[in-house]
Amino acid sequence: MAKTGGAIRRRGREKAEKINTPARIPSGWIVFNAFRPLMGTILTPGNNAIWQDAKGKNGIHFAAVNPNDPMADLWIKNNKRQKAIRVGTS
Repeated sequence: MAKTGGAIRRRGREKAEKINTPARIPSGWIVFNAFRPLMGTILTPGNNAIWQDAKGKNGIHFAAVNPNDPMADLWIKNNKRQKAIRVGTS
């Protein structure tokens, strides 16, 4: 069983900063942050791995992508097109 929820550490040279992720996000998923809405993995109908948090350095929109999902490449490409930054993994 995968551990869910918790915090991730921001990538980069700046001081590590914790970002709270919703409890529904399994560990190992790629987390993006942007000023625009993003795409993420669908956990169950109506329950996407997408959320908003005012603490985002690159905007309030966050999305988590399961790297094993068949749609992961498309969602990652779309999120990069939206100028999202990868902030780490859950």
